[in-house]
Amino acid sequence: MHWWVKLWPLGLLLMILSLTGCDTLTGAAEIEQLETRNAQLQSTIEALGTPLATIAALEEAATQAVLLEAQLAAAQNEALAAKATLTVLQLTGGAVVPTPAPPAAPPGDQPFALLTPAATPVGTGTQFSQTVTATGRDAQDCPVGATSVFPPDTRTIYVITRVNFLPAGSTLSARWTVNGELFFDDTRCWIPDRNWTDICAYCSIVPEGATFETGDWTVELFLDGQLMSQVQFRVAQPTTSAVATPPAAMTQ
Repeated sequence: MHWWVKLWPLGLLLMILSLTGCDTLTGAAEIEQLETRNAQLQSTIEALGTPLATIAALEEAATQAVLLEAQLAAAQNEALAAKATLTVLQLTGGAVVPTPAPPAAPPGDQPFALLTPAATPVGTGTQFSQTVTATGRDAQDCPVGATSVFPPDTRTIYVITRVNFLPAGSTLSARWTVNGELFFDDTRCWIPDRNWTDICAYCSIVPEGATFETGDWTVELFLDGQLMSQVQFRVAQPTTSAVATPPAAMTQ
């Protein structure tokens, strides 16, 4: 009986130590598992990046996309403008610069531009083309009723030509002859006060008296004294068989 009482404290001590050891082992395992999980989470975070860094990168990418889109639109506009300029160059044979809106219709015999006043000459020089005689002209001073045969009672006969470039200060003149005799030498038909490109330019005559003299007529167009174009026409009584024909033009 006495030996059991003496051994009981020793057994209790061993039991307590045993339980303490189990708790220690269990806590160490849990700590190891937490450290492993923490390492895994850290690796995942490093792989994905922080949310703020990811958002900043996305915002920067979006900004770059907007800038690139704006640059693309500007490049497309420049391409369209270049294409339009190339078309004008192909039509006019020279450089064309941007010009303001067309001015109001000029007074007197000054033609109204089909396009706009030019700041610089176009092509290698001034050329007259499509020279015709006509009974009238439209809002752009181009021919209406082009013909080479006029009745004597025609009120006005026009000679109209297409000019690629007409410089300011130059003098457009017209010499009208009938049956080999001078009818009217219009030495100052028009003196433009500005440069003009791609226009219809005209000069005109009215009869001396009630009617024009019948016969064969010629009108010559000069620019600063240089013959640029001429055209022949007739003034005759109309007949049922007469058919108006396009005038024969000569352009230098």
